[in-house]
Formats: sequence, structure tokens, C-alpha cells
Amino acid sequence: MKVQQIKVWYERFLLNKIALPIIRREEKDSNYVKHYLREREFCYKGQPVDKMDAYMDRQVCDLLCLLSTQGDSGFSIGFKRYLFSRGSSFKILSPLTFTDDEFGDWGSLDGKSVQNKRLSAVFKDRDGRIYDIDAFSHRTSYVLNIDTHKVEKGNDLTWSGMVWLWDDIDNNGWEYFSRGYIARDKKDFMGENRVVVPSIEIIDNTCGCGTFIMNISKKSAVPKEFFKDYYIFSDLKDCEKDLAFLNNHHAEFVEALKVF
Repeated sequence: MKVQQIKVWYERFLLNKIALPIIRREEKDSNYVKHYLREREFCYKGQPVDKMDAYMDRQVCDLLCLLSTQGDSGFSIGFKRYLFSRGSSFKILSPLTFTDDEFGDWGSLDGKSVQNKRLSAVFKDRDGRIYDIDAFSHRTSYVLNIDTHKVEKGNDLTWSGMVWLWDDIDNNGWEYFSRGYIARDKKDFMGENRVVVPSIEIIDNTCGCGTFIMNISKKSAVPKEFFKDYYIFSDLKDCEKDLAFLNNHHAEFVEALKVF
């Protein structure tokens, strides 16, 4: 074990065995801790508390004890909550600049894209397009089985990944919706307008290749706040099979999408 690792371990040992017990003892009756424990007791409603819940309660109380030592005013605590919330969620504190020095080296990934150093979900392609892989997810609101031709309620599970959109706004046909692209000149991007798109899961057991599944939705079902930060770039390269399937069932799918 290296000297630096030993030092870190020892300092953490001192923190947990000496500093935290003192802070707990001194601040156990703080209003923060009292309020939290009172609310947790209400949540449990006399039910047994499992080990994980007890462990998390203790850790939260440790944070609240430490917070109570800092003597915040009504103004400063609001600002601190905001900064702590964003910091603990790995969110950025100011808009991305999209300058080259904000991205990693081209050799760090596959050579086709580079990752933003400040917001790890944002990448830049060789062609200069910038995109956010967390810009949207889709919820399985309904299921359409090609065998039965029936639209049924879905399980409402939310997934990341692509969904095919029927462009019912500009009448541009089917669009491959896999990423949220960001304009390079956008000045206020904070990654806040990420959305969940309702979708229909298409299940086809008649394709002769096992079970074929895809998700479809329509452009007007994408929440409007998405377009404040992003635009859709539909790259149909290598999508011939999916497009053929969509076109073969076009009328049925467009009719099904009327549920949204």
C-alpha cells in the first residue's frame, strides 16, 4: 500500500471514529435532525426498520448534524441547498461552453467522439455535432402485438435508447430518434430539459427471427421543453430493415399512435 493511500485511510479512520461521534453528540438535538427523525418515524408508522433504512437514516443524520454546525441564515441555507444538490448529483453550475478544451482527447474513446469533461452525458462527433445521450428516455405506455393487432396497456417501464418517431408535425415520415443534439452556439445549456417520451412497444413474432421488438411514438408526443435545448437529427444509415418494417405496417402504426 502506498504512503498516500495509507494517509487517506488514516484520515478517514480519524474522521469516522473521532470527529463524527463528536459532531453527532453535539448536534443530535438540532432542528434538522429532529425534523428528519420525526418524519421518518411517520413514514415507518410503527413498522420494523430494516438494516439498510437504519444505515441510510444514520448517514443522513450525520450530514444534517454537520450542516447544523455551520450556522446558516435563511438566505445562505437556500443557496447552500442548491449548490449541494447540484454538486451531489454531478450537475453543472454554469452553462456548457462547447469549446474544444471542454472536451477530452480524441484518442480517449473510440476515435469517433469525445466526451465533455463537465457533463459526462454530452459528446461531440468528428463532424462537430454535439449530443446528449441522456436527453430523453421512453416509457412503454402501450404494447401493440403484430399477431393480434391489438393495442394494450403497457407496463410503464422507462428505458434509455432509441425510439422511432412518426413526424406528424412536419410530415417528414419516420425519424430515427436516438439522441438529443445540441446547437454549438447555444449559450444557456444546463442539461435541465431532459424528457420522457411515451411510446408504443411493437412486438412481432411473425418475422421468422424470434421476437422482434421496437418502440414507436410521434413527434407531437415529445414534451415541448425538449426542443428548448435539443433538435432531432435522424441518421437513417443502416436502417433499411427497420424502415421497411415501419412502412409495411405504416397505416396500423399511425392509427395506433392516436392513443397519444
